[in-house]
Amino acid sequence: LFRKLDGLEKEILELQPAVNLWRKFIYCTSLSGQIIGSVDHMKPQGELPE
Repeated sequence: LFRKLDGLEKEILELQPAVNLWRKFIYCTSLSGQIIGSVDHMKPQGELPE
């Protein structure tokens, strides 16, 4: 989508946070509570869960 907008794609890629900062969805009891689990949404398809 952004490739057609005259250089906007490059600017977005430079400004976005590192993938490791947003790739996992964390399940927890509260913001300061116990972590119940996490899901890595950037894991290659076909890879078995840990």
